Amino acid sequence: PGLTFSVHVRVMPVVHRCRFVEFDPKPVVCLAFEQPALPDRARLAVSRSDASIEIWNVSSGWHMERVIPGGAHLSVEALVWQHGRLFSAGLHSQVVEWDIDLLRPKMTADSFGGAVWSLTTDPSGLLLLAGCEDGCIKVFDIEQGSLEYLRSFDKQEGRILSLAWHHSPDRDGRDTLVSGGSDGTIRLWNVDTGRCRLRIVTQAQGGAAALVWTVAVLADLTIVSGDSTGKVSFWNPEHGTLRQAVATHEADVLALVVSADQRSVYATGVDTKVVHLQLAEASSAQIRRGRWVLSSRVREHTHDVRAMALGPDNTLVTGGLDTSLIVYPLAQFGQPEQRLRRVSAFPQHDIVHSAPNENMLVFQNRRCLNFWRLGDDGSSSQNAKSSPPQQLLELRPRSYHHIVCSAISADASFVALSTAKSVTAFRLNWQAEKDEQVQRVGPLPPMLRPAHCMRFAGSSSTLVLAADEGYLQVWDLAQPGSVSTLRVPAAETDSKTGQLLRRAAPLLAVSRDGRFAALSHTRKIFVFDLKKMQYHGCLPSLASQHTTFSFHPVTSELMVATASRQIFIFNVKSLALTPWSKENSDKFPRAWVKRREKIVQLSVDEDRPSVIVAQDHACFVLLDMDKPMPAIDAPLFKQAAPAWAQKKAETRRIKAEQRAKRMRNAFAEDSSVEDDDAENDVDQVEEADEPTPQGKKSGDKRKKGRDEDAAAVAAA
Repeated sequence: PGLTFSVHVRVMPVVHRCRFVEFDPKPVVCLAFEQPALPDRARLAVSRSDASIEIWNVSSGWHMERVIPGGAHLSVEALVWQHGRLFSAGLHSQVVEWDIDLLRPKMTADSFGGAVWSLTTDPSGLLLLAGCEDGCIKVFDIEQGSLEYLRSFDKQEGRILSLAWHHSPDRDGRDTLVSGGSDGTIRLWNVDTGRCRLRIVTQAQGGAAALVWTVAVLADLTIVSGDSTGKVSFWNPEHGTLRQAVATHEADVLALVVSADQRSVYATGVDTKVVHLQLAEASSAQIRRGRWVLSSRVREHTHDVRAMALGPDNTLVTGGLDTSLIVYPLAQFGQPEQRLRRVSAFPQHDIVHSAPNENMLVFQNRRCLNFWRLGDDGSSSQNAKSSPPQQLLELRPRSYHHIVCSAISADASFVALSTAKSVTAFRLNWQAEKDEQVQRVGPLPPMLRPAHCMRFAGSSSTLVLAADEGYLQVWDLAQPGSVSTLRVPAAETDSKTGQLLRRAAPLLAVSRDGRFAALSHTRKIFVFDLKKMQYHGCLPSLASQHTTFSFHPVTSELMVATASRQIFIFNVKSLALTPWSKENSDKFPRAWVKRREKIVQLSVDEDRPSVIVAQDHACFVLLDMDKPMPAIDAPLFKQAAPAWAQKKAETRRIKAEQRAKRMRNAFAEDSSVEDDDAENDVDQVEEADEPTPQGKKSGDKRKKGRDEDAAAVAAA
């Protein structure tokens, strides 16, 4: 589907559905929750295949706070938090600590071992460990805000694919560090000496080495591994013997996590399934106490699932090649009535800008700007002919850094963009020859800072930029030699709690007449008077994080949308709520407030100034301020399902229950497990997994059941 937006051309508002805008969301590579996480400030870091890192505020109802841009030659294959510090590493052989406020690296260190495939930290927060391409585990000192290379563990054959550091000391008084490699081995390490204490060999069919993609350690030091054979295995940490192996997937197991109570293990991988293994609490005729049972499975992703993480609010988050994040409530996992949250990969900030005076559109790609002239259906005049959209220009800066923000003036005479390193502006002359249409604006002012957001003031050449550290800069591109700089008042701690305030993603809005500018910083909104070039004041704090705001084109009042889907309107001159907002902002219907999509844009129909257009990623909603607010329990969106839909839902529920029962019975009949006290080595364990005639018959029954399930899902 194309991106939809509204543009005002002369008098009549026209809506263009721009299918030519090709937004390309990127797959999810890895996930990491902030540790330790605060209940009201839980954050999730999401890395994608373009090396960008998204910071999501889970406590605000899954609101994206900011995006750290990637680059052409960068890679992020591993993420880890440590006391508010975010570290990443990838194929470029660098370990990076990120400055989340400035959206750029804070410190870097060479791995001295090639590509880095996995990261972990010790419980005390003093050491960072990296699993590298050369088969070595590299140790870095991160004490007191540093990032320095210390030493290397003994080398092994093959790359280190996974690491797990358990915080409970074992019987020798040492922490447990476990690694999984591409040579099919699992190793326990002595952290003090860097030597291997125990080596476990896993084998795939035919005797080839299995790829150990993920490892974890339970409270009793049992090692859990997921490999390329599609099995989740449980190992004895003393002797390296196999306690139990469960065939959970038809392909590689890429990620697994352990619940907080140590009684559940969740695994996922290439076959798109997410399975739940549960520890048996009591013995029965088929299952002994202490065995791991395949409890349930779900299949919500359409492609490989590469990453998984447990949230602080008892949720499970998965992501992969289909670019979406799926949030599962663990209390309802695998049940027919479970209510999932699917977080789309659509951007939370503006990447489409319009020049209404010239009927033009600019689409901000990661590394270039695409200029289009919008089409005309011929309805604007009696004899006019329809014309299709036309691409005019592709502007690609000479930088491997991705574009953070961009803006175009109303008359399409200037365009500006910013990366995490610098700002660049261009003068556009559409009447000139093609080679002379674009001219760089310069020289750049030496005090010009990289911007997180930018807007042109009205139809003028004045560019307003929201920079880091609460700076607001005003730059006249017609006279590019100087720039005016303002800054928000310093406010580093919360007056009530005394905690350090977290800087929210900078948002910027400029009034139509160019008089006022609003800038967000530390979850507050500050107003500046651009005519007097001075700080005007701060708006009252809101209970919920704001997601977007914009000025009313007629009244110059500031419209603010929050993560709770409330809309507030402020008089910026008096810095107070308007009478309408005082009366109605707390009276939005429950059906509106409970919607999961966040409002990402607010606009106004200038022909009807009382109508606000609120846009989220699912719909456009018109709010008429001249009409009374609907009742608190008014059914705005949800309607009664027809009889056929109710019958279909009941059929799906029954089939889901039958499928879960069939899986439990199949596991009891033919469980691919081995006892811990059996004196068989790993090769014998693998041979025991070969199907006997009776086992093959049960396997055929399971395959037939899976085929029936797939057919039922396809029919649904």
